[in-house]
Amino acid sequence: MDEQKDFVLDEEVMKIIKQHFFKESINLENMRMEIEEERREFEREKKEFESVMDAKESMYQLSRNQLLRERKTFDQQLNVLKVELRKLANEKEQLKKDRAAFESVKNKFSYFSTSDSTVIQSIFFKGLSSPDKIRQRYKDLTKIFHPDNMNGDDEMMKMINLEYDNIKKD
Repeated sequence: MDEQKDFVLDEEVMKIIKQHFFKESINLENMRMEIEEERREFEREKKEFESVMDAKESMYQLSRNQLLRERKTFDQQLNVLKVELRKLANEKEQLKKDRAAFESVKNKFSYFSTSDSTVIQSIFFKGLSSPDKIRQRYKDLTKIFHPDNMNGDDEMMKMINLEYDNIKKD
């Protein structure tokens, strides 16, 4: 009988072990399914993230290209301004020389006659023949010598206006 008891116990133990393995098998299968579901969710999130990152990268490239174009345009404009500033400085220096020459001529005469205005014309509007160029030179001179400017000179503006009026009459 002892053997039968052992056998029955063995069968019961086997039955319990089988039930335990069955439950563990079901648990493992459930865990595998959960893991598989999490993996699919992870893959979906990964694709979504990659899509967002691609969009952001595209926006970054567009912004970068736009900034590069704007910088190139800015550099071109800056170069143009530098060239024009150099020209303006050269013209200002030439004007100072011409002004000194005019002052020496002015000091020789106590008053201005019509012949003096031709001397002035050769100083302020020298070498200009078209009305547009004369008008542009007049605008540039007024920008430089207007009394409200730092280098402004009321007497010089009177001479420039006198000469410009004489040229317009002719």
